[in-house]
Amino acid sequence: MGKSSHRAVRNGSWPDDTPLARAEEATMASRMMINQWLVPVFLLGCLLFTFPLLSLFNSGDRVFGIPVLYAYLFTAWTLLIALMALAVERRH
Repeated sequence: MGKSSHRAVRNGSWPDDTPLARAEEATMASRMMINQWLVPVFLLGCLLFTFPLLSLFNSGDRVFGIPVLYAYLFTAWTLLIALMALAVERRH
């Protein structure tokens, strides 16, 4: 039998110059970039839903017939979902 055209796998991983290794590196870099975006989104969510900020909107006023607190909660929740979707779906 002749020589194999495939390089041997060393230590359970592909050699660094194969397309698979480069794809794995790109995937890891992409995941790290997503994490770098999700941490600030999480912290923003913590800030938006803390008591001092919520108490600012807890009044008897209404916006389009909806209590201000409910409108704030819905808007903040929607903003966080949109930011998370942007972070996860972001393409480079």
